[in-house]
Amino acid sequence: AEDGIRDAQESRGLGDVYKRQVPVGISDSYINCEEIKARTEREVKARIMKSKTFRDMNLRATLQLDEEAGAIIPEQVDFATKISRESYCFKCNRIKLPRAHHCKTCNICILRMDHHCPWIANCVGLRNHKFFILFLFYATAAIFVLVFNFISQYYLDYETRSKHFTMQQDMMISIATMLGAALDFAIGLLFVFQLRSAGKNVTTVEYHIDEMHTKNPFKRGSFSSNLKDIFGHDKRFWLLPTEPEL
Repeated sequence: AEDGIRDAQESRGLGDVYKRQVPVGISDSYINCEEIKARTEREVKARIMKSKTFRDMNLRATLQLDEEAGAIIPEQVDFATKISRESYCFKCNRIKLPRAHHCKTCNICILRMDHHCPWIANCVGLRNHKFFILFLFYATAAIFVLVFNFISQYYLDYETRSKHFTMQQDMMISIATMLGAALDFAIGLLFVFQLRSAGKNVTTVEYHIDEMHTKNPFKRGSFSSNLKDIFGHDKRFWLLPTEPEL
């Protein structure tokens, strides 16, 4: 939603700020590029006209939009058609493919963008979504083994603990165990959320779109069938950090 609003902020001039030459690439392969661009502009303006937020009300005055929303609302289409077709990114000044979103941090459109992760300093999208989920899985498993060993070999063996460790060391190990358990719980929750979304063929960006939970055009049916879009078609390599065959 924020990307759409930021797109709308430049839609009065549609290039007054982002005046850059259209790069040679995917936009050149679309003969109806200008038509897609105009349609996207109308959709952004229509979305602002229907919004009730205070920020969008200010944008209406900035864009000098007609209060009669019907004058700018494009042809009505169903949700599945709208999200499955190409649109235009006024920041990149090029065609935006279905499920692509503009990342304000990377300043580029990412195919099937899930989110921008500050911990890996990169966007999670089409080509690295599998590696991100596996990273969460490996991290959760590794920290769990560490915490389990602390509990089983240290806390349950009182004789060894009292004989070989001072009170200060005992306190440090206790703090490390608690921090490890908390970190494992947090990463585990994120892993479960990512796996649950992947099983529905929904990205984190799309998860906040209400219609995606009832009219998801990308859902393939079974849980495993949806996972193939991220992990590849060969299940033997799902748990291995190999490039998926999409």
